[in-house]
Amino acid sequence: MRVDFFARFKLLGRPKMSLANGEQRTYRDALDTTGRPLSLREAVTLLARGVGAGLVVALPSDTVYGLACRAGSPRALRRVYDAKGRDGGKPLAVCVGDTREVGSHTKASNLELLGGVVDDVDDDSGVADEGARLCHVTVSDEVLQDLLPGPVTLVFKRKPELHPALNPSTQLVGVRVPEHAVLRQLCLQLQEPLALTSANASAQPSSLHVHEFRELWGSLAVVLDGGPLGDPSDPTSRLGSTVVDLSMPGSFRIIRAGVACDRTLEILQKKHGLKLDPGTG
Repeated sequence: MRVDFFARFKLLGRPKMSLANGEQRTYRDALDTTGRPLSLREAVTLLARGVGAGLVVALPSDTVYGLACRAGSPRALRRVYDAKGRDGGKPLAVCVGDTREVGSHTKASNLELLGGVVDDVDDDSGVADEGARLCHVTVSDEVLQDLLPGPVTLVFKRKPELHPALNPSTQLVGVRVPEHAVLRQLCLQLQEPLALTSANASAQPSSLHVHEFRELWGSLAVVLDGGPLGDPSDPTSRLGSTVVDLSMPGSFRIIRAGVACDRTLEILQKKHGLKLDPGTG
């Protein structure tokens, strides 16, 4: 089925105003009134400009609408929490473009994607050693391939190479490989992991349509409209990904049932013989 993407807001080049200390900047966004649908490539390029400049974007996923930014940018991470009004102690997931990147990533700047919007790129945006690890993977490649890509967040123990500004209050990290072309292509184009969370104000329901989080638009560089993601009258449409803790070898714990709990249990218990923690949520 063909999906048309529409940009509700577009980043307009460089920041128009900044404070003397350089810590805060005001960016100008404009409502896209053309009504012209974007191709997948155009949509991803537009998002890459915003993310690469250290800003926050909204985009569709395989579950609900999400907010994304660079996982290695402290300023971008703060912007996500500020936009949502979220407690800074609540962790964000990490999103990568391919299942093979769950255990490692190659971080590389690609300023060509930014269209010259580089004023707010962090000092730590250089190239990391190839194969830098995100987390300690405790399961086989076969398990990863069976679960991902898909609406599942896999939680492992984090590696020290993961930026300390991301989820500093926990030694665990949740990793996503969504089954959605926009998110995966964005990660692959930027060549670095994204921080990902749902596009809604803190304590509010998850969003199935961009207009459901309109109050956040002013904090975002790009809002990519991919149409409705589910039936608003069906509560299960807003459950989000299934979150499973795989940090202990040989066992697992369901942290959040989400939309793929039954399938996840089938794969981990029946196919691969992992033991369900009796204290699972």
